[in-house]
Amino acid sequence: FCGYSGVGKTTLSYTLEDEAVPPSLPAHTHGVATRQIVVCGKEFSVWDYAGQMEFYAAHEFFLLPASQAVFVVCVRGDESPEKATQQLEYWLRFIKCRIPRDVSPKEARPRVLIVVTHLDKLASETAARVKSVMARETCAARSSFERFLDIDAEPILLDATFGGAGEPDPSVAALQATLLAAHEAILAQNPQTPTICAEVLKALVQFREAHKECPVTSVEECFAEYSGLPAGVRHSILKYLHSIGE
Repeated sequence: FCGYSGVGKTTLSYTLEDEAVPPSLPAHTHGVATRQIVVCGKEFSVWDYAGQMEFYAAHEFFLLPASQAVFVVCVRGDESPEKATQQLEYWLRFIKCRIPRDVSPKEARPRVLIVVTHLDKLASETAARVKSVMARETCAARSSFERFLDIDAEPILLDATFGGAGEPDPSVAALQATLLAAHEAILAQNPQTPTICAEVLKALVQFREAHKECPVTSVEECFAEYSGLPAGVRHSILKYLHSIGE
Protein backbone atom coordinates (compact mmCIF):
# COMPACT_ATOMS: atom_id res chain seq x y z
CA PHE A 1 0.00 0.00 0.00
CA CYS A 2 1.55 3.31 -1.11
CA GLY A 3 0.44 6.86 -0.47
CA TYR A 4 1.09 10.01 1.50
CA SER A 5 0.60 10.10 5.25
CA GLY A 6 -3.05 10.18 6.32
CA VAL A 7 -4.62 8.84 3.12
CA GLY A 8 -6.03 5.80 4.94
CA LYS A 9 -3.71 2.95 3.88
CA THR A 10 -3.64 1.22 7.26
CA THR A 11 -7.37 1.69 7.82
CA LEU A 12 -8.04 0.23 4.39
CA SER A 13 -5.99 -2.88 5.17
CA TYR A 14 -8.35 -3.61 8.08
CA THR A 15 -11.43 -2.70 6.06
CA LEU A 16 -10.50 -5.26 3.41
CA GLU A 17 -10.59 -7.93 6.10
CA ASP A 18 -13.94 -6.61 7.41
CA GLU A 19 -12.33 -5.75 10.73
CA ALA A 20 -12.57 -2.62 12.83
CA VAL A 21 -9.35 -0.65 13.22
CA PRO A 22 -7.75 -1.38 16.64
CA PRO A 23 -7.99 1.68 18.92
CA SER A 24 -4.36 1.12 19.96
CA LEU A 25 -3.11 1.54 16.38
CA PRO A 26 -0.42 4.28 16.08
CA ALA A 27 -1.46 7.50 14.37
CA HIS A 28 1.20 6.98 11.69
CA THR A 29 2.99 3.94 10.28
CA HIS A 30 6.73 3.87 10.89
CA GLY A 31 8.87 2.36 8.13
CA VAL A 32 7.07 -0.59 6.56
CA ALA A 33 4.37 -2.44 8.52
CA THR A 34 3.59 -5.98 7.36
CA ARG A 35 0.79 -8.28 8.40
CA GLN A 36 -1.19 -11.21 7.03
CA ILE A 37 -4.85 -10.66 6.23
CA VAL A 38 -7.57 -12.97 4.90
CA VAL A 39 -9.84 -11.58 2.19
CA CYS A 40 -12.77 -13.80 1.20
CA GLY A 41 -10.86 -16.89 2.29
CA LYS A 42 -7.59 -15.99 0.55
CA GLU A 43 -4.46 -14.99 2.47
CA PHE A 44 -2.57 -11.83 1.57
CA SER A 45 0.63 -10.32 2.91
CA VAL A 46 0.04 -6.57 3.26
CA TRP A 47 3.04 -4.25 3.09
CA ASP A 48 1.99 -0.85 4.41
CA TYR A 49 4.57 1.79 3.43
CA ALA A 50 4.81 4.80 5.74
CA GLY A 51 3.63 8.01 4.11
CA GLN A 52 6.03 10.34 5.92
CA MET A 53 8.81 11.66 3.69
CA GLU A 54 11.63 10.64 6.04
CA PHE A 55 10.92 6.97 5.28
CA TYR A 56 10.84 7.21 1.48
CA ALA A 57 14.56 6.58 0.95
CA ALA A 58 14.33 3.15 2.60
CA HIS A 59 11.12 1.99 0.88
CA GLU A 60 12.91 0.81 -2.25
CA PHE A 61 14.71 -1.88 -0.23
CA PHE A 62 11.33 -3.45 0.57
CA LEU A 63 9.65 -3.33 -2.84
CA LEU A 64 8.86 -6.72 -4.34
CA PRO A 65 9.33 -7.92 -7.92
CA ALA A 66 6.43 -7.11 -10.22
CA SER A 67 5.39 -10.75 -10.54
CA GLN A 68 4.89 -11.11 -6.78
CA ALA A 69 2.86 -8.05 -5.83
CA VAL A 70 -0.02 -5.70 -6.52
CA PHE A 71 0.61 -2.04 -5.73
CA VAL A 72 -2.37 -0.18 -4.24
CA VAL A 73 -1.78 3.56 -4.61
CA CYS A 74 -4.04 5.58 -2.29
CA VAL A 75 -4.83 9.26 -2.75
CA ARG A 76 -7.21 11.52 -0.81
CA GLY A 77 -10.33 12.58 -2.64
CA ASP A 78 -10.95 15.48 -0.26
CA GLU A 79 -7.73 17.21 -1.32
CA SER A 80 -7.67 19.71 -4.16
CA PRO A 81 -7.58 18.07 -7.63
CA GLU A 82 -4.08 19.44 -8.14
CA LYS A 83 -2.82 17.91 -4.90
CA ALA A 84 -4.52 14.57 -5.55
CA THR A 85 -2.94 14.44 -9.01
CA GLN A 86 0.44 15.30 -7.52
CA GLN A 87 0.10 12.46 -5.01
CA LEU A 88 -0.81 10.01 -7.75
CA GLU A 89 2.03 11.00 -10.07
CA TYR A 90 4.61 10.85 -7.28
CA TRP A 91 3.80 7.27 -6.29
CA LEU A 92 3.50 6.03 -9.86
CA ARG A 93 6.94 7.44 -10.63
CA PHE A 94 8.25 5.98 -7.39
CA ILE A 95 7.08 2.47 -8.33
CA LYS A 96 8.29 2.83 -11.92
CA CYS A 97 11.80 3.91 -10.91
CA ARG A 98 12.38 1.60 -7.95
CA ILE A 99 10.54 -1.65 -8.55
CA PRO A 100 12.96 -4.61 -8.88
CA ARG A 101 12.75 -6.04 -12.37
CA ASP A 102 12.17 -9.76 -12.71
CA VAL A 103 14.96 -11.82 -14.23
CA SER A 104 12.65 -13.61 -16.65
CA PRO A 105 13.06 -12.78 -20.35
CA LYS A 106 9.63 -11.23 -20.49
CA GLU A 107 9.46 -8.84 -17.58
CA ALA A 108 6.04 -8.26 -16.07
CA ARG A 109 4.85 -4.72 -15.57
CA PRO A 110 3.90 -3.95 -11.96
CA ARG A 111 0.12 -4.20 -11.43
CA VAL A 112 -1.21 -0.95 -9.95
CA LEU A 113 -4.64 -0.22 -8.44
CA ILE A 114 -5.59 3.40 -7.77
CA VAL A 115 -7.79 3.94 -4.72
CA VAL A 116 -9.39 7.31 -3.89
CA THR A 117 -10.32 7.67 -0.21
CA HIS A 118 -12.26 10.06 2.04
CA LEU A 119 -14.94 10.89 -0.52
CA ASP A 120 -17.48 10.72 2.32
CA LYS A 121 -16.13 14.05 3.57
CA LEU A 122 -17.31 15.86 0.43
CA ALA A 123 -20.69 17.18 -0.62
CA SER A 124 -22.30 15.03 -3.31
CA GLU A 125 -21.67 17.53 -6.12
CA THR A 126 -18.02 17.96 -5.12
CA ALA A 127 -17.56 14.19 -4.81
CA ALA A 128 -18.98 13.71 -8.31
CA ARG A 129 -16.52 16.27 -9.66
CA VAL A 130 -13.60 14.55 -7.90
CA LYS A 131 -14.66 11.20 -9.36
CA SER A 132 -14.63 12.71 -12.83
CA VAL A 133 -11.19 14.26 -12.28
CA MET A 134 -9.68 11.04 -10.93
CA ALA A 135 -11.13 8.99 -13.79
CA ARG A 136 -9.51 11.42 -16.22
CA GLU A 137 -6.18 11.37 -14.35
CA THR A 138 -6.20 7.56 -14.25
CA CYS A 139 -6.71 7.46 -18.00
CA ALA A 140 -3.83 9.91 -18.48
CA ALA A 141 -1.58 7.89 -16.14
CA ARG A 142 -2.30 4.69 -18.05
CA SER A 143 -1.16 6.41 -21.22
CA SER A 144 1.94 8.01 -19.69
CA PHE A 145 3.13 4.87 -17.86
CA GLU A 146 1.91 2.26 -20.36
CA ARG A 147 5.39 0.88 -21.03
CA PHE A 148 6.23 0.52 -17.34
CA LEU A 149 3.09 -0.03 -15.24
CA ASP A 150 -0.08 -2.09 -15.64
CA ILE A 151 -2.58 0.40 -14.19
CA ASP A 152 -6.22 -0.66 -13.83
CA ALA A 153 -8.52 1.35 -16.08
CA GLU A 154 -10.94 2.41 -13.34
CA PRO A 155 -9.95 4.01 -10.03
CA ILE A 156 -11.70 2.55 -6.98
CA LEU A 157 -13.54 5.26 -5.07
CA LEU A 158 -14.33 4.58 -1.44
CA ASP A 159 -14.63 5.70 2.13
CA ALA A 160 -11.52 4.40 3.88
CA THR A 161 -13.23 4.56 7.28
CA PHE A 162 -16.01 2.15 6.29
CA GLY A 163 -16.05 -1.38 7.64
CA GLY A 164 -16.41 -3.60 10.64
CA ALA A 165 -20.18 -4.06 10.69
CA GLY A 166 -23.33 -3.75 8.63
CA GLU A 167 -23.75 -4.09 4.90
CA PRO A 168 -20.52 -4.24 2.89
CA ASP A 169 -19.51 -1.13 0.97
CA PRO A 170 -19.84 -1.92 -2.77
CA SER A 171 -16.58 -0.11 -3.50
CA VAL A 172 -14.73 -2.18 -0.90
CA ALA A 173 -16.27 -5.32 -2.39
CA ALA A 174 -15.02 -4.20 -5.81
CA LEU A 175 -11.49 -3.77 -4.43
CA GLN A 176 -11.68 -7.17 -2.76
CA ALA A 177 -12.77 -8.78 -6.03
CA THR A 178 -9.93 -7.09 -7.93
CA LEU A 179 -7.36 -8.24 -5.38
CA LEU A 180 -8.70 -11.81 -5.46
CA ALA A 181 -8.35 -11.89 -9.26
CA ALA A 182 -4.80 -10.55 -8.96
CA HIS A 183 -4.08 -13.17 -6.27
CA GLU A 184 -5.02 -15.97 -8.67
CA ALA A 185 -2.94 -14.46 -11.48
CA ILE A 186 0.15 -14.18 -9.24
CA LEU A 187 -0.19 -17.79 -8.09
CA ALA A 188 -0.49 -18.94 -11.71
CA GLN A 189 2.66 -17.04 -12.70
CA ASN A 190 4.85 -18.21 -9.83
CA PRO A 191 6.10 -21.75 -9.13
CA GLN A 192 4.80 -23.58 -6.11
CA THR A 193 6.58 -22.97 -2.82
CA PRO A 194 9.20 -25.67 -2.11
CA THR A 195 8.48 -27.82 0.93
CA ILE A 196 11.56 -26.58 2.77
CA CYS A 197 10.32 -22.96 2.51
CA ALA A 198 7.04 -24.01 4.09
CA GLU A 199 8.92 -25.83 6.87
CA VAL A 200 11.13 -22.84 7.66
CA LEU A 201 8.10 -20.53 7.62
CA LYS A 202 6.22 -22.82 10.01
CA ALA A 203 9.21 -22.79 12.37
CA LEU A 204 9.32 -18.99 12.25
CA VAL A 205 5.61 -18.73 13.07
CA GLN A 206 6.11 -21.05 16.06
CA PHE A 207 9.13 -19.01 17.18
CA ARG A 208 7.14 -15.78 16.96
CA GLU A 209 4.32 -17.25 19.05
CA ALA A 210 6.80 -18.40 21.69
CA HIS A 211 8.68 -15.07 21.80
CA LYS A 212 5.93 -12.46 21.48
CA GLU A 213 7.80 -9.87 23.55
CA CYS A 214 10.86 -9.99 21.29
CA PRO A 215 10.17 -12.02 18.10
CA VAL A 216 13.66 -11.55 16.65
CA THR A 217 16.01 -14.28 15.47
CA SER A 218 19.19 -14.53 13.39
CA VAL A 219 19.74 -16.18 10.03
CA GLU A 220 21.93 -18.82 11.68
CA GLU A 221 19.24 -19.65 14.24
CA CYS A 222 16.67 -19.76 11.46
CA PHE A 223 18.69 -22.42 9.61
CA ALA A 224 19.95 -24.31 12.69
CA GLU A 225 18.16 -27.49 11.60
CA TYR A 226 19.31 -27.13 7.99
CA SER A 227 23.05 -26.67 8.42
CA GLY A 228 23.87 -28.67 5.30
CA LEU A 229 21.98 -26.45 2.89
CA PRO A 230 24.02 -24.92 0.04
CA ALA A 231 24.39 -21.15 0.17
CA GLY A 232 22.30 -20.75 -2.98
CA VAL A 233 19.36 -22.63 -1.46
CA ARG A 234 19.57 -20.58 1.73
CA HIS A 235 19.56 -17.41 -0.34
CA SER A 236 16.45 -18.56 -2.24
CA ILE A 237 14.63 -19.34 1.01
CA LEU A 238 15.52 -15.91 2.42
CA LYS A 239 14.22 -14.24 -0.76
CA TYR A 240 10.96 -16.16 -0.39
CA LEU A 241 10.59 -15.14 3.29
CA HIS A 242 11.28 -11.53 2.33
CA SER A 243 8.67 -11.66 -0.44
CA ILE A 244 5.93 -12.63 2.03
CA GLY A 245 6.85 -10.05 4.64
CA GLU A 246 8.98 -12.12 6.99
